[in-house]
Amino acid sequence: MINEFINWERDVKRLQPRTIEEYEKDLRAFASWASPKGLRWSILTQSDIESYAADMTTNGSSAATVKRAISVIRQLTTWAFHHSLLKNNAGQYVSSPKLRQRLPEAADRAKIDKFLQKKSNSQEVKIAQAVVAIAADTGMRLQEIIDLKREDFNGENHSIKVTGKGGKQRVVYYTNRIIPYVMAVYGKRDTHIIPTENQRTIRTYIYRHCGST
Repeated sequence: MINEFINWERDVKRLQPRTIEEYEKDLRAFASWASPKGLRWSILTQSDIESYAADMTTNGSSAATVKRAISVIRQLTTWAFHHSLLKNNAGQYVSSPKLRQRLPEAADRAKIDKFLQKKSNSQEVKIAQAVVAIAADTGMRLQEIIDLKREDFNGENHSIKVTGKGGKQRVVYYTNRIIPYVMAVYGKRDTHIIPTENQRTIRTYIYRHCGST
């Protein structure tokens, strides 16, 4: 069955040779594991596939490797089921392991200070500096800063009303450090603290000017 599936993937779906090679490698490895146990595709169960995934993990395979192998096995069982080669799709409900999410790296304070001390007449740089200054001072997210309006600021107690994800509101406090950066870009006629024609422009400013600091 592996040969038929691989031929179909190559001739019908026209996958790249490298992908075909990886698919066949994963399926042959599974077949080598299943054969001594007397398992055949026709009697394969969800539990069998899950046991294989568990054995791969126990033997030191990474989550990414296990995820790829299970995905290929699931593709084969689904293909065989739809082509009436199998009565049951054993891989249909098998879950792939979740990959560990990399934690975001904390910003380097020295790089932040270096960027904020940069002198420039460019409006782009000034906007980027204002956003970075607010984020560093308050811990606000980029989208929250973009959404800030002048009525969200309370100059008497140095607080900012922040509307976060799901419309949830909270209050954060700022220091005088951000004031010169905000005043450098904020106009009295502006509704939002950070002036921009669209959000994509703001994000472009930040990545362009802070990515190299």
